Amino acid sequence: MDKFIKIFISAIIYIAIAAIISWYYYSYKKKDLLGGFIGGLLVAFVSAVLGGELLNTVVRWIMRQMLDNGFVNIVAALVGGLITMYIFNKINHDRNRSGF
Repeated sequence: MDKFIKIFISAIIYIAIAAIISWYYYSYKKKDLLGGFIGGLLVAFVSAVLGGELLNTVVRWIMRQMLDNGFVNIVAALVGGLITMYIFNKINHDRNRSGF
């Protein structure tokens, strides 16, 4: 049961990070993302999970206290999500959204 709670909390954190990244590109920077906010959310979520898992070893020494508790490496998830959203935005030719 304890492992399930850690996975659940990790998923919530990844979704929150993905939502923040997608909001930043879609609403704040007014970028036209493929699939709109939801498309950006899905891409940012996948990249946050991949970034959180793959970059974990690279950034482990920065976040030692957080990793000792078994939680998500927030820095690695943010870096992975932002890099992938940047690439996703460039694939869409860095277009701004029209309208509101």
